[in-house]
Parts: sequence; C-alpha cells; structure tokens
Amino acid sequence: MKSTLLSFLFTLVLTIALAQDKHRISVQSGFFNNSITQFAELDGGPSYEHQNSFSLGVGYKLIYNLKLSINANAQWQKSTLLSRNSSPVTPGANEEIELQTINLPILLNYAFNRYFYTDLGPVIHFEIHNKPQMYLDSQSGIGFALGFGMQFEFAFLTIFAKPQVQILSVIPFKSSNYQDRLLSAGFLFGMSYPL
Repeated sequence: MKSTLLSFLFTLVLTIALAQDKHRISVQSGFFNNSITQFAELDGGPSYEHQNSFSLGVGYKLIYNLKLSINANAQWQKSTLLSRNSSPVTPGANEEIELQTINLPILLNYAFNRYFYTDLGPVIHFEIHNKPQMYLDSQSGIGFALGFGMQFEFAFLTIFAKPQVQILSVIPFKSSNYQDRLLSAGFLFGMSYPL
C-alpha cells in the first residue's frame, strides 16, 4: 500500500515535470504551535504542552497552468514539547521532549487568483531525533498538510506567506496501539525564483 502510493506520486510528479517548462525553486521558514493527538482516548496518559517549533526548507514548484501547480519541498522541523505525567507511579513528573523530523510534502497548489492560493497533499516524514524516546511514539510515516497562502511577484522574485496545518503519522511506518501524532498549526514564509 505504502509503496504503491509512493510510486503513484513519483510517477505523477515525473510525468508533469517532463511535460512542462515552468519551474521555480524556493527557500522557506516557519513557526508552528504543536500538540499531540491520538485517534483513541487514553485515560491516565500524559498531556503535552507546546514549547517551541521552527522549520527551514527548500522547495521545487512545477507550474502546470495559471491555476494548478505541484510543490515538492524538503523541510527540517524542530519541535520542543513538555510532557506532563499524571501517573500514580511518577506524579507530577515533567519531561522536555525534543523532536526533529525531515518532512517531504508533495502538495497540489490551486491559485484562486494572482495573489491567493491553497495547497494540500501528503507529507512523507522521517524522525531524525526524539529524546527521550520513551515518551513519544516514532513520528516517521505519512501525514497530510493543508495551507492557504498569499503571494506577491516582484519582477522575477515571488514572496509568499501562508498559514498551514499538518498532521504527522496518520499512516505510521512503525505503529503502536495508541499512536501519538504531531499536529502542527503554524505560519510559513519564503521566496521563490524561476529556473
């Protein structure tokens, strides 16, 4: 299932890339407010509080026509969360969790007009750092992202900014009974340049 989905996405991007000649590269950064969510309720489990989050990335945009394009990005994201444990074994124990992931979103971009757009699609992500490991499940897997943005063109340079929501590990590579999923809501900004 996972390899079929990845093969399909790769084929789609490659087919469109060979048929078009409108390409852009971008650099972007962002700040997120994170929370941990589970699809099942877990009584007595820890709660998590957002401390800080930052991302940095590069991207490639393939413009299909005036309305549609595909964005393929590579983003490094660092998040810090505070775990508050209410267990009778360790009452009041707090632990700071540092999580780093490499996110590879492949987003379909739809432009409403010259200035406003939306994008959505899958995010393939790999956990590269999770300390201490025992508090938070692995965040490697496939998630989803949705964003609404604004862009301004200045000659050859395009400046963009967008609020974005993403959830990681909707389809985890390594699953547990009550899979923790990082839910991020934040703001990305950057600039792109034509190739």
